[in-house]
Amino acid sequence: MKNAVLALMVITILSKIAGYFRDLVLAYYYGASATSDIFLVAYTIPNLAFGIIAAGIATSYIPMLSRIEFEQDKNRGVVFTNQLINILLILVSLMVVIGLIFTGPIVRLFAIGFAGDVLTRAILYARFSIFGLYLILVIKILSEYLNYNKQFNIPSLIGLPLNLILISFIFFSYRLQSDLILASAVLIALMAQLMIVVYFAVRKGFYFKWTFSLKDEYIRRTFKLTLPVIMGASVLELNNLIDRTLASSVTTGGVSALNYANTINVSVIGILVASFVTVFYPEISKKAAQNDYSGLKSSLNQILISVMLLIVPATVVCAFYSTELIGLLYGHGAFEEQAIQLTDSAFLYYSIGMVSAGLNLVLTRVFFALQDTRTPMVNSVYTLLINISLSLILVRFYGLSGITVSTSIAETIAIVLLFIKLNKKIGTIEIGSLIINFLKILVAILVPVIAVKYSLSYTGGPDFSKLLIHLIVIIIIYIYTIVLFKVNYIDYILQLIRKKYLKRG
Repeated sequence: MKNAVLALMVITILSKIAGYFRDLVLAYYYGASATSDIFLVAYTIPNLAFGIIAAGIATSYIPMLSRIEFEQDKNRGVVFTNQLINILLILVSLMVVIGLIFTGPIVRLFAIGFAGDVLTRAILYARFSIFGLYLILVIKILSEYLNYNKQFNIPSLIGLPLNLILISFIFFSYRLQSDLILASAVLIALMAQLMIVVYFAVRKGFYFKWTFSLKDEYIRRTFKLTLPVIMGASVLELNNLIDRTLASSVTTGGVSALNYANTINVSVIGILVASFVTVFYPEISKKAAQNDYSGLKSSLNQILISVMLLIVPATVVCAFYSTELIGLLYGHGAFEEQAIQLTDSAFLYYSIGMVSAGLNLVLTRVFFALQDTRTPMVNSVYTLLINISLSLILVRFYGLSGITVSTSIAETIAIVLLFIKLNKKIGTIEIGSLIINFLKILVAILVPVIAVKYSLSYTGGPDFSKLLIHLIVIIIIYIYTIVLFKVNYIDYILQLIRKKYLKRG
């Protein structure tokens, strides 16, 4: 299981690098032009139009599949998967028809400034991408099917062919000056993803079958579970929208600075936490389906400490080296010192909330595994209200930093509420053990970061070699210290590493 997490982290990093190069290629050939705007809007429409719904259904899918296979058998699970896909394909068909009829108004909703030839071209691009809704649906569900069957790498790897195809189509569209090539890029890339997930899903026992029943007990329960997930995701989007709106009132460039800072924040959490969640989610869903709360709590404790071993040091490093990181990643071209300072102030306080955000992601999935999607939804509403209230107050005194520190405080309060709710739901969680291990990890990373930061020469600025030397020294001291402090599961992790390399030797 540890090897699966590590492999997933590596694949996630590679996928994000590929996405970064995709953006670089688009910027290199098209710059900040009408064509790049059109492409990005067309790329966004199918993901925003159905992405939240598909993600909500995919989240509810694994706990329900676990329940079905526990109560019946694997074949019934495949039938359920087909029913879910077929019902949603009908829903998507309705959305596609509406999208094709009202393409113009939809494009203007996403890009109010488009007009004339730009609008005409955007409508062409959007009509291609709208058909991607069918593909996104099947890809999402079959990806979760593969995750459930412990094929974690495949759903993560499909981001690579998607980005490689997009990069190729951007290049050829520029060389041949063809709107048709660029307009079809997203659709072709999604087709490639679909072929990959279908191939591997079939190898794991999946088969396509036309079956349709809205009266199916498991289908009805899935949709009942999905609604709060969708509402919770919508609340999160509303939260982000309010933050951006407040940022726009603070200073020129505030929205961009907030976006750049949040991109790093989300990427760190995605790489370090989402990999654990993806691997352990099927396991805790099976234990929840079997009412094995003792096993569930044991797995949860292992996940939380494992996540803290990664996210706590990431938080401390990001907080102490925020200026250097922002300068290295963004301090090029027109991104001048003022922009670096603005983004740095936002990122510093985002980083403080990384631990809470990471643990929130884990606990939310535990509730989903228990087929309780209402509690995380209600909790997200509380988070929104706390964040808005604090932001309106703190933005007056601290500007952009007030927005991000409000987000971090709201996330921390949210995680406390989730722990209280979960403790009542599954019985006593070893909170004391978690706090002790958290403090050990915190001290283990604070000592080397402070010592290295202020003892080794570092004048700041985007110098990769100096930053790399600092990080290597910090990591070595951190690993030694957490072993010395006997943080839970460290012996187990080291034993796995020894076995792996002794076998190779």
